[in-house]
Amino acid sequence: MANWSDGKAVRKNLSHHIRLLIQAMCVICMVYGSPSHATELVGRVVDNSDARVFSAATVHVRKNTENRLVALSNADGFFSLNNVPAGAYIIDISLADGRSFMTRLFINPKSTTQFIELDYSRIVTPYDDEDY
Repeated sequence: MANWSDGKAVRKNLSHHIRLLIQAMCVICMVYGSPSHATELVGRVVDNSDARVFSAATVHVRKNTENRLVALSNADGFFSLNNVPAGAYIIDISLADGRSFMTRLFINPKSTTQFIELDYSRIVTPYDDEDY
């Protein structure tokens, strides 16, 4: 135990505690100050009943109205979004011909890449779309 009447011992003890406090703060900043885990979301917009893909489909991935990520599907129906934080999302898909549909998605916090197939035929029933 430090002799608190000795100024040198007090400074040494205080210096040691300050160093420990600074180290603890650095660890806390590294854990909580760094960006949360993010996943690459890769997907494909398809219609498996007709064995076709949808190019130029706009894919909106959102948690709410302000928090929105947007991607456009390529000629093979694929799209990709980087740095998608883990959590629950709503996906709105707008096809080039004007049709649209939506689904939900949960991004796993342990995944670095997650794939989703957005199948128009499984989400929109024939009764929902006259041109189906």
